[in-house]
Amino acid sequence: NDTVVPSAGNLITFNIEGPGKIIGVDNADLNSMESCKGNQRKAYRGTCMAVVQATDKAGKIILKASSPGLESSSVEISSAK
Repeated sequence: NDTVVPSAGNLITFNIEGPGKIIGVDNADLNSMESCKGNQRKAYRGTCMAVVQATDKAGKIILKASSPGLESSSVEISSAK
């Protein structure tokens, strides 16, 4: 429902389709020992993020976020050459 839950620490997995790649993930937790590389990250205070980089091809990039027990979500990004 687009409501941030400050106590949420769910593991979020990101997947990408189209001419883009995930180059980093983070959650702003300065004490976290999780890698900033890869496609998953635990939420911190209810949020986390993925950094997407477009490739050299133009097109539609779809970034999906999912976590067990939660409804998946996606965002569409248009990239141009």
